[in-house]
Amino acid sequence: MTTFFDTSAVIALSDPDHANHQWSFDQFTTRMENGPVIISDIVYAEISAGLPNKSDVDQIVQRFGFQRSSPSDIALHQAGQRYKKYQDNGGTRTNVLPDFFIGADALEMGATLVTGNPKDFRNFFFGLVISHPNGEEVVAQPIKLGPD
Repeated sequence: MTTFFDTSAVIALSDPDHANHQWSFDQFTTRMENGPVIISDIVYAEISAGLPNKSDVDQIVQRFGFQRSSPSDIALHQAGQRYKKYQDNGGTRTNVLPDFFIGADALEMGATLVTGNPKDFRNFFFGLVISHPNGEEVVAQPIKLGPD
């Protein structure tokens, strides 16, 4: 079974002092036994924002053996549609677009998303399985999207 790690889970995994480190480590080791663990290119970019060198980011990717995924055109389109719906519903945060890319990519691949921030995905990714520090859930609220 394929698993996506979002940025919050990768940060927790790579920092032994992080509050969610043990949870993230347990998720990682369990899920690696059952299939590939993937990070989106978007996660790679977000991690890069917090590290001074590309080699530091590459070291994390290699250390944990993450596979990489580039969002497809379908996932990118769906991310844009979901982000528009978020804005139409009164969403005002401007820093959430990367979460829409990550969620759409995981959903298209049928992968579980491991995240420390489930609230960022709950309302916009019907059918996505989210694993977070308080448990696991399937997003059950469908939203209407524009035409493909």
